Amino acid sequence: MLLGRDLNYYTVFSLQHFDYVGPSLSKELMACLDSIGEILDFNLTQNKDAIEIWVRNKQDKQAYCLMFFDYTNGVIEVSK
Repeated sequence: MLLGRDLNYYTVFSLQHFDYVGPSLSKELMACLDSIGEILDFNLTQNKDAIEIWVRNKQDKQAYCLMFFDYTNGVIEVSK
């Protein structure tokens, strides 16, 4: 998930194989970030369970923190 609380921004990424995070995920993540604004910084969190991403918003020119993390437990698949 890419979460920007202060921006009310939420994107859930659905991956078929969690053991491979390749170019397609990177491309989609970068497209999301670019739609918000200028990327300023990337940092791995202290617990190494998320990536903190700072972006300067196109509209108000303020810097915001977005978190990119595994949200597997937050998604429940329901079948017919």
